[in-house]
Amino acid sequence: MTASRSASVRGGGRAKGEPTSRSDSTEGGGRTTSKSASPSDSATSSDRRTSRPTSPSDSTEGGGRTTGGPAKRTYGGVSADERRAQRRAALLDAALDIIGTQGIAKLTVSGLCAQAGLNERYYYESFDSRDAVLAALIDRIAEELAGAIIGALQTAPADTRAKAHAAISAGIHLLTDDPRKAHVALVAGMATPELRARTNQTVRVFARIVAAEGIDFYGITDPNPDPAIDFRATYLVGGLVQTLTAWLQDDLALTRDDLIDHTTDVFVLLGEDLARRLT
Repeated sequence: MTASRSASVRGGGRAKGEPTSRSDSTEGGGRTTSKSASPSDSATSSDRRTSRPTSPSDSTEGGGRTTGGPAKRTYGGVSADERRAQRRAALLDAALDIIGTQGIAKLTVSGLCAQAGLNERYYYESFDSRDAVLAALIDRIAEELAGAIIGALQTAPADTRAKAHAAISAGIHLLTDDPRKAHVALVAGMATPELRARTNQTVRVFARIVAAEGIDFYGITDPNPDPAIDFRATYLVGGLVQTLTAWLQDDLALTRDDLIDHTTDVFVLLGEDLARRLT
């Protein structure tokens, strides 16, 4: 297993010397209440505006170009929404590094912002709790996982074992090449009842992917597929999560390649058996 790589991001897309928008004020977990500025246009604390008549400098920045009015200014070719997305990504990168290397207990607002190189007000621009950060991070890893699995399925030979092996290998490699991702997805994701519920929902999503791929591969045309398909897909994905967790904790004396091969055997066995029954 490869060593953890530092994923901290410094600066997080913050533009230096950028005027602070009135949308920096927050209320109720980071929701902005400004009537004249968008929540996505937060910036640094310098040059804070106060109530005064509008001057030419209020409507132009960075060469006098604006997009969509004060709430949608573009600074240095980067829109307000893009800057906000950059700051959010920087916070998630920092959270991955903190949780993956130090543990969930070390995830604090001050520590997260220091790791990301951002002012604490930017935390509340995107998140209202530690669980919200974790949920967003779990979702991001799940999206990466789905992309890797689907990509592997699309390029694998049209053979049952080849497709199963490609998909399983892609998923396990994504989580274990960077052990921080496995720690977040499989360990930190069970830290609270809310996160456990979200993790269970993620398992269901991947079970539906497995079921859909099986239905397509075996040419099952029934408009109301047998419930056994959903059962087996859920059983396989849930079992893989538990098995991978045990392997990461060194409770299974297998190499990663052995883990992938044995998992492939189980997926193929249950998939082929059900296909024979239904087709």
